[in-house]
Amino acid sequence: MIPELLSFCCVSYNHEKYIESCIKSIWNNDYKNIEIFVLDDGSEDNSVNVLNGLKSISPCPMTVISQKNTGCIGANYNKLLKMANGEFISIISCDDALIENTVNQKVQMMLDDKNIAYICNSRITGIDENGNETNGVPKMKLDSYKNPGSQDILELDFNDFHSYFTQGSVYRRDVILAFGGFDEDMICDDIIFRTKLSRYMLEHPELQFKVLHSPAVYYRLHSSNVSRNSLRQLSGIIEYLDRYWNDMAPPDILYKWLDFYAASADSKEDFLNLFENNNYASKILEKKNYRDWFLNNKEFKSMGILYKRFGIPYILCWEKYKKQNSRTLVIRLFNIKIFKYTFQL
Repeated sequence: MIPELLSFCCVSYNHEKYIESCIKSIWNNDYKNIEIFVLDDGSEDNSVNVLNGLKSISPCPMTVISQKNTGCIGANYNKLLKMANGEFISIISCDDALIENTVNQKVQMMLDDKNIAYICNSRITGIDENGNETNGVPKMKLDSYKNPGSQDILELDFNDFHSYFTQGSVYRRDVILAFGGFDEDMICDDIIFRTKLSRYMLEHPELQFKVLHSPAVYYRLHSSNVSRNSLRQLSGIIEYLDRYWNDMAPPDILYKWLDFYAASADSKEDFLNLFENNNYASKILEKKNYRDWFLNNKEFKSMGILYKRFGIPYILCWEKYKKQNSRTLVIRLFNIKIFKYTFQL
């Protein structure tokens, strides 16, 4: 670890149009003791050539890694975090950009107080594909908190599926390594990172964080945003709740997301697969109104819905499904269907 060095960890996928803006926003910011690591996850456009061109003129050390596409954002960031040399870490996607003069203040605050684990922002500025500011980014509830704690961050992520943007925040690298960074076997990334960090900080009450009530990142809204893939987002959120909040009843916002997707989904089969392929389904369906909604919705009642699962998750499970005029029993071994029996009512 190099004291006072800030390592920027950047991930790119088909961001050719935006990469230059992102990298130059890092070069031009107000803290100059930096290094940059960029991982391109198998882009199909000219991203790698653009990155290598920028590397050749970079005023700071810059490393470009090109790999076959994995689609695993968490694993990609973890790879960069392990390569980084800095005392401090900042994360950004190459379709976004830093707002001017938003880095130095954070680093200086963290140099002055070794107990500050990270500093984030409670606001963000949205931009469109052409870099023009837009109102498409919702306001964060964290902005109304005067002195939030780690428990507040956890509750915001659980109840709203969002607390703050990890992008543009500055973290201590040793803290990230201590809690393990991102989960590489899960779809979601930022919310997992924040949850693990907040729980780690609750176990280490000497650690603090600060919130700046100003924006630090231009978040670009475009047609290829990962967050616009509703089915992927829902699948990831259910995974997150199953792993980190399995002892809690599902939050109300989950049902709003499910209702929205059910009404707009092109494939009803894909929607039902959200329930078939995860262990959190029984908790979701414990809410009687929602269970009845499935059974009474004429589009879904004939397709069937999981109503009970028991056994050892991912090893040996018995699953029961309802259809309008039948019941089905499925037995899975290591998540492979080995037996299915359906009887008519």
